[in-house]
Amino acid sequence: MSTLTPLEWTAYADDETVARRAAGRAHYNSVRRARAVERRRQLWCERRKLRAVGEVWGWQKRMARVFGVSPATICHDWRLIRLGKVW
Repeated sequence: MSTLTPLEWTAYADDETVARRAAGRAHYNSVRRARAVERRRQLWCERRKLRAVGEVWGWQKRMARVFGVSPATICHDWRLIRLGKVW
């Protein structure tokens, strides 16, 4: 499979190519969603452990390093957890 330039993406593509691209995007997005759900589950467990021992300052930044994501991602995940919109 070759990498396409932006101009090639706008060119006509047959139905099979379009379907393969859509399937690839769907697969990629489902993997991302699954990883996010698992990360949020682990975040919930780790946060409970940290609170039990009294560590509260800097936990989001620490968790971002552990999971290899931005602190903003952890902040967003934690907001969803608090609102009950993750599982």
